Amino acid sequence: MHPFEASRMLERIHKISHEKFVIHGSTSKRKVLVPRRPNPIARSKELRRKAVYATSVVEVAIIYAVIHGDPRWRYIKGGEVVLYFPEEGYKLREGYIHVCRREEFKGNPLVLSSNRQVRPVEIIKVHPAMLEELGRADRITFMDIC
Repeated sequence: MHPFEASRMLERIHKISHEKFVIHGSTSKRKVLVPRRPNPIARSKELRRKAVYATSVVEVAIIYAVIHGDPRWRYIKGGEVVLYFPEEGYKLREGYIHVCRREEFKGNPLVLSSNRQVRPVEIIKVHPAMLEELGRADRITFMDIC
């Protein structure tokens, strides 16, 4: 994907009304999102329960959509997202942003969850070049883990 296309797609996703919708990043395209346990090492009990997770933060959804594996990231107040790269790196592939109705989720804008199955209203194919574009735009900081 050309950087210009990546930039245009990111613009489109950023324009989604986060008052009405939330986004779920996934490495696979799903007509129905089913609750599951996402991260067994999460500090918060809330993030270890079986649910469908979503966010209003485009950068976080893109991370989950294009990184295959268990990405490590941190959100810093003020909107900065830091993505930690392990020594062996991540496998980057095309993925999907599932746009869902916000009313089906509870939580704060960073992490929302639903304990029910959720049917996305739109599915957008995304590309690893979008992650690079977020880095160029200073929306994500990449850090190596030594």
